[in-house]
Amino acid sequence: MKIYLIILFSFFSPLYIVAQNFNVEEFLNGQWCDKEKIDCFNIIAEDGLVIYETPTGDFRSGVEIINYDKKKGIITWELIKTSRKTNTFRIISKNKVEFDNANRRSTLYRQKKK
Repeated sequence: MKIYLIILFSFFSPLYIVAQNFNVEEFLNGQWCDKEKIDCFNIIAEDGLVIYETPTGDFRSGVEIINYDKKKGIITWELIKTSRKTNTFRIISKNKVEFDNANRRSTLYRQKKK
């Protein structure tokens, strides 16, 4: 019985540790765009699920939170079942981040809901 508890704890502990460090809805949820609002994507955080989608809806994927470095203010995440590399948000403020998708780094702004 102890072995089952150890396996169960080792599987869920990384999720628990990441989940306790920051509020996903507060830091990720919303539409993120560059200053010109040309390059945008949505992150939808709802009921424990985190979804990445393009505004046109032609691309949609789940998001796996890998790490949150509280000291540096960096959230590291990957899109599930895609060939895209690791993405990072370096939190500058609640509505401004430095986004690095492994190809380029840009400043993104959370768009206000209309």
